[in-house]
Amino acid sequence: MKIKCHNGSCGTIFEYNGNDSWTDCPNCSSKIPINLNENNSSSTILENNSNSFRNNLRFWLLEHPKINPFNYFIDSVEFKKNAGSRKNPNNPFLRLTGSIRTLPDFILIGGTRSGGMTLTKYIQEHPSVYVSRNVHFFEFIASNNVNWYKRHFPSYIYKKKFLRKNKQKLVVGESTGTYLFHPDIPKRIKNILPNVKLIVMLRNPVVSSYSKYNHYKNEGLELNSFEDAIKMEIKRIDILKQNNELKSNNPDFNNNVNFHYLRHGHYAEKLKNWLKVFPRNQIHMVVNDEFNADLDKTVEETFSFLGLPNHKTKNRIKHSVGKYPKMQESTKEFLIDYFKPHNEELYEILGRKLPWENI
Repeated sequence: MKIKCHNGSCGTIFEYNGNDSWTDCPNCSSKIPINLNENNSSSTILENNSNSFRNNLRFWLLEHPKINPFNYFIDSVEFKKNAGSRKNPNNPFLRLTGSIRTLPDFILIGGTRSGGMTLTKYIQEHPSVYVSRNVHFFEFIASNNVNWYKRHFPSYIYKKKFLRKNKQKLVVGESTGTYLFHPDIPKRIKNILPNVKLIVMLRNPVVSSYSKYNHYKNEGLELNSFEDAIKMEIKRIDILKQNNELKSNNPDFNNNVNFHYLRHGHYAEKLKNWLKVFPRNQIHMVVNDEFNADLDKTVEETFSFLGLPNHKTKNRIKHSVGKYPKMQESTKEFLIDYFKPHNEELYEILGRKLPWENI
């Protein structure tokens, strides 16, 4: 069948032959819900088409990874299915050259469902920028293999060649949206990259919490209503406040988005953890509303922060755009009140107020 992306700035039409209740747009990564139980009557489905030999072969290779000849190479179907545009760090060439590869000059550390992917794509358009997305090194591998991390970036030789040819240095970056929330990551990054520049994208937590919920619901990882999900999270917060011995000693738990729809919107708490380790001038904070209102200004300020000349963004597609029902008005009002004290703390860090109560 053919699917049309619901993202108004994209509208890509593509082939889909799976059985899932959602799929990702290959152009903008928006999650597209698919209704397969109503005779393919979903507005996103344009026409049916039988599975091709190529797709059948692809699925067969996915089911037999041990004999998949592409499994350890850059074009590995299995790797790309889960890694998007990232290079496969198990590629033999990258394994051999890891030690002569560079580390990033900047990291976009979050947040999730905030517009960070769109900003990353716009930054990538700059001819002097190289970005690797969703590496997650400082969450899961930071303690034992910096060489593995370096495989995601260009070599020192390439950077020097780029400088000679273009009279402009190549600025290398990483974008992993969940770094913002992990309590141990600031120190981990500081130990390896003390002078790295950090970028944070902040979205109204009322909006982002609902977006995160629907993201996980579309993936089949959230079965509760939004109202029940946030009620249960508030109950867990209260229980932990009253019973400190129940707190988990596993810092990775703080990264689980589907248990932290609200807590991941406590931006001031997260940023204070980073500001204990990095000076304020090493962290560039972008507000999603301002990004949407004046894209050119936001991107220019980001390039300036990275020490780059401005570059006009041509491909203005928004990425990873969700499609879901409107939030209940009573729920929205509740969340505005809930996040108000947390937002006030954030405004002190930013040095200005944001109109987040007026939505």
